[in-house]
Amino acid sequence: MHRPRIGLIALLVLALIGVAAPVRAAATQEQAIENLVNQAVALIEKQGPSALEQFSQPNSRWFNDQRALFIFDEQGNELVNPTFPGLVGKNLWDHQDPTGRYTAREQLQMVKTQGSGWMDGMWAKPGGGPAVKTRNYLKGARMGDKLLVVGSWHYVD
Repeated sequence: MHRPRIGLIALLVLALIGVAAPVRAAATQEQAIENLVNQAVALIEKQGPSALEQFSQPNSRWFNDQRALFIFDEQGNELVNPTFPGLVGKNLWDHQDPTGRYTAREQLQMVKTQGSGWMDGMWAKPGGGPAVKTRNYLKGARMGDKLLVVGSWHYVD
């Protein structure tokens, strides 16, 4: 009489483990992104403009096959984006994602009001294709009297 219950309990435990593993993986990935952005902000605030040069170096702690940063100023000018280098020097203030959101404007507003945090978005993957859902961690950095938005992301597949 207890055997069916044990089997059912075992199935429930396995199901919970299967659900918990992706949640833990996402949490670990998001913690790594927060750490990367926080370290970049600290470096910018310590070294100023010279720090920006480091963030696009291939196979570095800042830019590799797992992580990259993007940085823009209060006017929406893209300063760093090694994953999409064609955007560097461009103004993204009026850029809208496929849902009509003004990405840079919303990210800057969040940084101004909250200092840092997570924001969902839509962006294409490197190499092209349609925009897909992303989770972006953003934090403000002071470089002299300028406010910069420093961010990184992961794609939500």
